[in-house]
Amino acid sequence: MDNSSDGSSKQLQPISAIKRKLALLSLPLFFTMFLSPPALADTKVFSNQRICDAKLLLCIRASLVYDNESQRLQLQGRVMRAQRAGTLIIKVNGTDKFGKSHKIKLKSRLKGKYSELIKLESKKIKSEDIKIAWEYKPIIYK
Repeated sequence: MDNSSDGSSKQLQPISAIKRKLALLSLPLFFTMFLSPPALADTKVFSNQRICDAKLLLCIRASLVYDNESQRLQLQGRVMRAQRAGTLIIKVNGTDKFGKSHKIKLKSRLKGKYSELIKLESKKIKSEDIKIAWEYKPIIYK
């Protein structure tokens, strides 16, 4: 007796065909989940760096990161030394692969206390390129 004539093997073919199709459909999801995150990793402009203004009125230890997902520059740090209250100004310039330049100014009023927290965030930076080359200018403290 031939098993193929009873239809049992024909029922299995559609299931295996569905499995093949599902496997093919899941490939883009696999590549998106496991290969895309490094492309979206944050860009560190500087990390845990001590920076002082030209007159040494203020020194901070901070990290400046470009968050590719939110498209914002974020500075987090602490005051290491300050002679008085004042305004911290950090200027950052960036250029994307299309040659478009981005000029960002981060500004915050500080009490000038040791270990004071500093958290600054830029507005959204509109660029079609997530790989922006950033450079920062010397900090200003007025």
